[in-house]
Amino acid sequence: SSSTSLEFNLDNPSTYDNFGKYPIFYVNGCNAGNFFTFYPERLQVNETLSEKFVLAKGRGSIAFVASTHFGIVNYLNLYLNGLYGVMSKSEGSSMGETQRDALGALLAMAGSSDFYARLHSEEITFHGDPAIKFNTQPKADYIIEESLITLNPAFISIAETDFKVKLKVVNLGKATPDSLTLEVKRQYPSGTQEVIYRSRIANIEYADSLELVIPIQTLRDKGANKIIVTVDADNNVDEMSETNNTATKEFFIFEDEARPVYPFAYSIVNDANQKLFASTANPFSLARNYEVQMDTTENFNSPLKISKIVNAPGGLVEITPGVSYLDSTVYYWRISIVPPAGGSYQWSNSSFVYIPGEVSGFNQSHYYQHTKSTGERIILPDSTKKWQFGMRENELFIKQALFGTSGFFDDDFSVDVNGRTSIASACVGNSLVFNVFDPVTLIPWKNVDASGNNLYRYGSGSANCAVNRNWNFEFSYMYPSTRNDMVNFMNAIPDGAYVVVRSFDFVNWATPPAWQADTAIYGSENSLYHKLYSAGFLAIDSITSAKCYVLIYKKNDLGFQPLYKVSQGQSDRILLAAKAPTKDTLGFITSPQFGPAKEWKELIWRGESEETPSDDNPTINVIGVDKNNNETVLAQVDKSLQNFDLSGIDANIFPYLKLQMRNIDSLKLTPYQLKYWRVYYKGVPEGGLTNSFSMNVKDTLEAGEPINLTIAFKNISRLPFDSLRVKVNILDQSNVTHDIVIPRQKPLIVGDTVKIQLNIDSRAYPGMNTL
Repeated sequence: SSSTSLEFNLDNPSTYDNFGKYPIFYVNGCNAGNFFTFYPERLQVNETLSEKFVLAKGRGSIAFVASTHFGIVNYLNLYLNGLYGVMSKSEGSSMGETQRDALGALLAMAGSSDFYARLHSEEITFHGDPAIKFNTQPKADYIIEESLITLNPAFISIAETDFKVKLKVVNLGKATPDSLTLEVKRQYPSGTQEVIYRSRIANIEYADSLELVIPIQTLRDKGANKIIVTVDADNNVDEMSETNNTATKEFFIFEDEARPVYPFAYSIVNDANQKLFASTANPFSLARNYEVQMDTTENFNSPLKISKIVNAPGGLVEITPGVSYLDSTVYYWRISIVPPAGGSYQWSNSSFVYIPGEVSGFNQSHYYQHTKSTGERIILPDSTKKWQFGMRENELFIKQALFGTSGFFDDDFSVDVNGRTSIASACVGNSLVFNVFDPVTLIPWKNVDASGNNLYRYGSGSANCAVNRNWNFEFSYMYPSTRNDMVNFMNAIPDGAYVVVRSFDFVNWATPPAWQADTAIYGSENSLYHKLYSAGFLAIDSITSAKCYVLIYKKNDLGFQPLYKVSQGQSDRILLAAKAPTKDTLGFITSPQFGPAKEWKELIWRGESEETPSDDNPTINVIGVDKNNNETVLAQVDKSLQNFDLSGIDANIFPYLKLQMRNIDSLKLTPYQLKYWRVYYKGVPEGGLTNSFSMNVKDTLEAGEPINLTIAFKNISRLPFDSLRVKVNILDQSNVTHDIVIPRQKPLIVGDTVKIQLNIDSRAYPGMNTL
């Protein structure tokens, strides 16, 4: 660093928007606090960093603390450690007193006879009013707000077994060592409340969070619920305010909804008469109307769309689409309870592909199915419906000055790319320097050969008077011929390239407005003046006196707003930052989870390149997911192996699979276009509780009255069940679970139903229970 610049971009404080909120900058760097330099225009122009930040009106910082000379990392670290310690304990002290004590701590840690410690303690300046104080609070102030309590999922029904509550508590006041009590209550639809979490937690210095998993009990929880969070519930901590310690989150748990259960999402259907099955959240609910829609687009707006109203009781909802499935066509379907007048539909969606034959498995082959995959650095926009690489964020940061008046060092004339400075200054003088950056890699063009010899490309001048000039295309603006060289150079720059133009020196009779006269030689509007203006340098007419300027543009790209900056005069420097997004060259597509499977058989995938010939070489990772949701890469296949045997994967260990494509193209920037991937398998049977046959239950019993219940379970898949195991338990009023032993049931063939009968003595379960 220096007194006028840093190695990283803090931008110009004149661009800040922090009125009334002024930080203190502590800068660890050499010379950054040296505002004692000789500078004749000091009263007109803020030259040093310290002056720019502290003296910016209504912006910048309230103080600037840095060394006036060299800094040694270890001693700067000792200083900051001491500073933080003093700050945390010097409640009510002024900044001058804090600075004094921090430097004293430095000397105490290193020893008063340590030369370097004394050097640092004497050379670190505090530019600002030493009487100012931190905006501190004398006591803690814990706060919880409704916005700091979030639920997942946002839509909750009794079909869920639980939901998550995440809360965040913030301390807006003093960090104190006292622990405090955090309490979370839940209010049920009946109005009763229960403490679901209460614990003594460590002190919160600024913020802390907690996540709870809340179980759902079907009969108790349907309806309007509340989560009530109280911080410092025992009121043991003396706070600035006690009125912000409690917040309430209201939410609704819906009694019923219907969700598609079969065919499985993304499955391959080979039965021309395949029915659709959904399952309701509450198998005991009364009959109601459900709307079912099916189409070949997820927008449900094509001429092939069908819509049906189905009346069914709780449990399985069976739908006969009544269509002739088309070969290799993806079908989307959704179901919702028909809402009352003025209500809204709560759709649950699924999709499958119909492929006649014997194979079964999972498939993603249609645009809307692919959108359910996870893209990393790659996107699938609706506008093109083609895979595209994402964008990488980059930054160009330019410092520029007039040599001899506002700039003296290479860093004062530098171009920084993503925090790294390799381009600086110039060789020719009385010139414009062009730096051209590749629109993909953002690598700058070079104007020397591998040995560092000048190439003089496009008629440019020397670029090897120092290594950091090697990327400069520098042209004198003194003569019509060299200015025309710049016009030709700008024409030769390919579309999409980022271009930085920097001015060097100033000559009264060669100002940019005067360059218009070159049209007398080269033709109407064919001059450097017109070329820069059309590139976006709209302030070019203002340069009639000694000033420096910078222009950043992207050749023939209307999506990029050209940026430029002109100094006020010859005594001030300019800083200009620009976002320069570039196309990524690598991306990953990860499928949803497929399964469960009894046996894995084969992976088949297809795609195509957008150009011929093509260097695309995508690879597919086959990822196994075990019963604990741990993921393991089991195989990798490339483009030459698009039919891959999966029979070696043990479905007992990995009942689920994911697929992940790695896509790279650094030349054409066009990723390989995945058309489909399919996993063939031997599946497992699927069934559901159904009220269509028999489900008799009373929700209220007299003491001693037996619990008689008949439940039906139907096989809705094309595979038979072995003998069925049935699990029944009762959650009693004390929240204790009781397992009810049920004998194994008969094997269940395709389409068959089994009735399970329960007879339970209710005397053991007084009060509110959940079956």
